[in-house]
Amino acid sequence: MTQAYAWCMEEYRQVVFMDVRTIVMHDINGLVAGCEGGDGVGLCAVATGEDLPFYKVDPGVMVAFPSKDRCEDLARIASMPRFRTASCAKTLFNTYFTYEERMVVDPRFNTITFETKTVHKLKDAFVIQYAPSHVPSTARADFSILFRKVDRVVDLFSAELKNRMPWHVLYATLLTPPTQEGEAVITSSAALMKHFVSQFALGKIPWKNQAIIYTENAYPEVREWLVAKGGHAIKVPSLLCPNPRGARSKYGFTKLQLFGLKDWDVVVHIDPGTIILDDITRLWRACPSEFNLCLVEEPEHKPEAHYPNDGVLVTRPDTAFYRRIMNCRKRFSPSRTPCETDFFYRFLKPQGYGLLDPKYNMMAFDPYRRLGFVGAKIIRTDLLEKGGSREERSFLDAKLDEISELSLQYNISDSDSTTERKTGLWFFLP
Repeated sequence: MTQAYAWCMEEYRQVVFMDVRTIVMHDINGLVAGCEGGDGVGLCAVATGEDLPFYKVDPGVMVAFPSKDRCEDLARIASMPRFRTASCAKTLFNTYFTYEERMVVDPRFNTITFETKTVHKLKDAFVIQYAPSHVPSTARADFSILFRKVDRVVDLFSAELKNRMPWHVLYATLLTPPTQEGEAVITSSAALMKHFVSQFALGKIPWKNQAIIYTENAYPEVREWLVAKGGHAIKVPSLLCPNPRGARSKYGFTKLQLFGLKDWDVVVHIDPGTIILDDITRLWRACPSEFNLCLVEEPEHKPEAHYPNDGVLVTRPDTAFYRRIMNCRKRFSPSRTPCETDFFYRFLKPQGYGLLDPKYNMMAFDPYRRLGFVGAKIIRTDLLEKGGSREERSFLDAKLDEISELSLQYNISDSDSTTERKTGLWFFLP
């Protein structure tokens, strides 16, 4: 019955009370705006469905209008033995406040899961009231979905306070079956493991936020290794590019599956053909909320065209968006490779995706580059021969040595490091 003391807080014009068993799902400023005092009104609340047409109000969510007289009356009544249980609050308020002294607001401000005559669906509710002891209502699928949504919001807030990574953010790398000798460079399992070690040690991404997105049975030993560290392995169906330029670009469209990973709020894809050099924990939030995709454009095509590069992608999974791109992909015929970047360019257009800071995907072949490798957070390893001073290459060499040293702590063999630096994942100019 502590709700009764809301009327004693005379320093406030209105006091909003919400039961601990309520969850706020949307903006509730309208609750205060819709509850006007005056004309003797002392209580504003929702008339619950099962109490209609009698207009009894439920105190789970209510707005009180403090006054000295009501404070004294309610404090005296609430102290009576028969009103000392929480279940008596509804009886007390509906008895004490006459119909003229009550104001009723929209039922979406207090949608009760265990009520048999709810007016609105849970997805439309502003505030949801539930009872943990009422198993049927809390076991409903729609209730579980909403609870997971709230869990994500709470986790995000908690992560901000504790300066940690939210659990619903994923830093992933797509792995497809290795290409055949002669078609493209084969990336070794050890090199891939080093990629994830650098993401953990230098990029500061926790193991639990790392993942391998894979198709068919690509690199089972690497998947098993990452899962043992606390990461994830998520299998997706292959999406093949029509008329690919070699086996390496065959699976390019599979990256579109990132948008279908609805268990995650944000999925950051980092190509294995990159070197992670610095803290990238803020990368996931660098994409404005109105975009499902953010990336760095290839400067080689500017200023005539704004063409995307798929080395680093920040994606926001969304069911409707995923269906739309899947339908469009069926009608799409790429004019250049990689087919997925051509798809982003022609389907989304530059206005349809957000741009990331180039530090998150620095390309040595960028003819307009003004920032040295030492200022980058992620560097693409392809076409390094097109750019980079000897000092920059020495800097990269030192970083690769550091990554190799870190990898030894995880029992990752360094026997093929020389080969890797000249080809494939750790390409480097001698």
